[in-house]
Amino acid sequence: MLTGDGDSSVHREMLEAMPYGPNLMVEKVECKDHVLRNYCHKLTYLTKYTKFPVTSRNLLKQQIPRFRTVVDKAIKYRAAGNEPLNTRICMLKADAENSPLHIFGDHDHCDVYFCNGNKEEEINHIPELKSCGLFQEITKIICGSVSRHVSALIADQNNKLSELFNSIVNKHVTGMFQLS
Repeated sequence: MLTGDGDSSVHREMLEAMPYGPNLMVEKVECKDHVLRNYCHKLTYLTKYTKFPVTSRNLLKQQIPRFRTVVDKAIKYRAAGNEPLNTRICMLKADAENSPLHIFGDHDHCDVYFCNGNKEEEINHIPELKSCGLFQEITKIICGSVSRHVSALIADQNNKLSELFNSIVNKHVTGMFQLS
């Protein structure tokens, strides 16, 4: 298993080289941190799209950190579950797709591990976001950025250690070639 950051060149090279023989293929798992970072970047870009009312865009902008937290919490819970893998993948996908509902005040479909239901004095912003079309755009981003990667995200893997190692190597290699 190879944990990657979205760049498929290393994975492609591994498939071509077949380092473990022709009967054992290297599977690529997307780095959770890269998927969630890209997800939040796309949501941030959406806040700049003036087609939507400024109040709705500001509401989204305030909640972007929660989008990552909510999906990360769902990944951790579903990754540790005892259900069959396919079931956990389906449940994680449902959790991810439900996340904007939860974040913006509609808790009708929240799983009990995650949410205790409607909170007192919480405003349900879903009708407002749906009426201007922003909710549908958020949903498209979730489907494109998170839902399509749930089978990899369920592994709850990141490549922080390899990036740290590369950072240290680069520091020492470039340090040796610097001119005084």
